[in-house]
Amino acid sequence: MNNVFEIPVDVSHLIKKRVVIYARVSTEFVEQETSYERQVLELAKSVRENKNYNLVCVYADKESGRSTNRPAFVQMMELVSTGAVDLILTKSIARFGRNIVEVVSIIQELRLKGVEVYFEKESISSNDPKMDLTLSLLSAHAEEESKQISLNTIWAFESKMKRGLNTTSRMYGYSIKKDNYTIVENEADIIRKIYSFYILGYSYNSIIQHLFELGIASPSGNIKWSQRTLEDILKNEKYVGDMLLRKKMNDRIVRPEILTALNLNQYYVSNHHEPIITRETWNEVLSLRKKRTTFDSKGKFFKLNPYAYFYFSIDYNRHFTYYVERHKGKYEVPMLVCKCDLGRFAFKNSDIENGISQAATYILKYRDIITDHVKHQIAPRSLLISNQLDELYCDIQVKSVNEQLTRYSIISDNLSKLHRINNVEKLISETVFFSKKLVVEPNIDYIKKVFTKVIFSGFKVHLIISITNDDIKAIPDKKYLINTYRIPIIYKYKNSELEFNLYIC
Repeated sequence: MNNVFEIPVDVSHLIKKRVVIYARVSTEFVEQETSYERQVLELAKSVRENKNYNLVCVYADKESGRSTNRPAFVQMMELVSTGAVDLILTKSIARFGRNIVEVVSIIQELRLKGVEVYFEKESISSNDPKMDLTLSLLSAHAEEESKQISLNTIWAFESKMKRGLNTTSRMYGYSIKKDNYTIVENEADIIRKIYSFYILGYSYNSIIQHLFELGIASPSGNIKWSQRTLEDILKNEKYVGDMLLRKKMNDRIVRPEILTALNLNQYYVSNHHEPIITRETWNEVLSLRKKRTTFDSKGKFFKLNPYAYFYFSIDYNRHFTYYVERHKGKYEVPMLVCKCDLGRFAFKNSDIENGISQAATYILKYRDIITDHVKHQIAPRSLLISNQLDELYCDIQVKSVNEQLTRYSIISDNLSKLHRINNVEKLISETVFFSKKLVVEPNIDYIKKVFTKVIFSGFKVHLIISITNDDIKAIPDKKYLINTYRIPIIYKYKNSELEFNLYIC
């Protein structure tokens, strides 16, 4: 009788590692611009030349080394969380994080997800047993080096500020070269408009809407301005020609008690450069801001309400605000209010939560039907995104670095969507889990876990579950509608009803 032996086949060498690249440079020095492009091109080339690697995406941030704002890094970590990445390739430890402590924390997080980081300059992997020792030694060295750099930087800045010299490099409305401010007229006109709107009594939301309707993009290129950007413009003394030096430390507003503790001073320089707005306009806005701005007892802005930017009115093209009405001090009624120059539209929050709770009940009762509905969408949606990815990857190597990065940003979003589609069973399980909680205890936290968006059009409430988690601001096609029902309400002291429509798209 013949003896038969099973020979296991090792196919590990056939499976390519899914690699993403992360590059970062500081914006503080002009020469970093070439470093930025060089990092991206060199890292991409090394990945493409490795037959065991498959280049999935490229991320790059151009930010100050002290800045906490790293949008590309955040986007990369979102893709990592989907399980679509095996290896992150970066130039050096210094480029990966703002400090060694942060690098260690990120590496520990990535290890739990089975993701490796390779630092090209140090020729070391986060999977290397020597990595922790290397980081400890680098940490001690970097801490001492950082202290020395900080002392030198503080001394240099202190010297400039004592002489009343400029410490700002970029600012909307001006072109800044060393100590010279030159007004950029098209941007200056927009700044004057913002100041005029504010003096006329326009709310931040109204100003944002007017700028949107005029087709004026924000300083960062977004089609809609943020309230934070408007506030920064309205309180920036540089627009009246003055300079307050040492307003910020490490990209944060510095409080007087911190300056006292560190034995540091601020310096105010009057009439330093040509103003964009008049002194009278500046003083008027300053006075109005003191009257209108709401702070808590510690002088901090209130935290963002959990209802913010979720309930959207398609009629008013803006979001509802959660507001508690107090009727003659006798009782309180939580309301969802949407108002603009055209009028005011409001519903009792309890009516909306009641209607949404019924949708959660429907999801639990008809889970199998909903699962079939979703599964019918998977194949065409997956094919569409895959085709889009093929087009985005096509000829990407011959594009400029900035064009490549723009494409890779879209690629990253599409890869995340594709992962959600391919893991739809998990999405359904999570939806069912939070629907159970929502039935028992209707509240905004559970509502946001179940529904991607809630859109109002008149007395119709459209509850949307997006498989790909898109930021939806339009009513989906009827083919995605799975249930419609109505609930009675009292609106302005009259009997009425709300229609609820449940979509999965």
